[in-house]
Amino acid sequence: MIVMNDHIEDLLNQVIDYAWDHNIGCSTIPLHEDQGPLVDTEARLIILNNKWPNANELPFQAAHECAHILNGDNGKLRYINQYTKSRTENGANQRNVRYQLSFQCISQTFQKNQQTLTNS
Repeated sequence: MIVMNDHIEDLLNQVIDYAWDHNIGCSTIPLHEDQGPLVDTEARLIILNNKWPNANELPFQAAHECAHILNGDNGKLRYINQYTKSRTENGANQRNVRYQLSFQCISQTFQKNQQTLTNS
């Protein structure tokens, strides 16, 4: 079972919604706890591990794997938790950071609007 705070869960849902809007499927399945996410760029499918030890990383992982597809990367790619100089990984990380900043801004704006409505 995935345990994360509401803000992180909202962020993950925004990433998944973004993926769906771009014809990218996303699924969570139980894998061994050290098994990171997978992406099949041809099938346009992201697999997240619902036993990942730090559930707060899942939005970043989902956006990163989504970026592989949107960047036009090819193949079945598996997350490896190590330093890499790969252009493919660097490109996915750069696009992911832009997504995360955008989602964060949207989330903060939504929260401010909710507070304004509550205080009115």
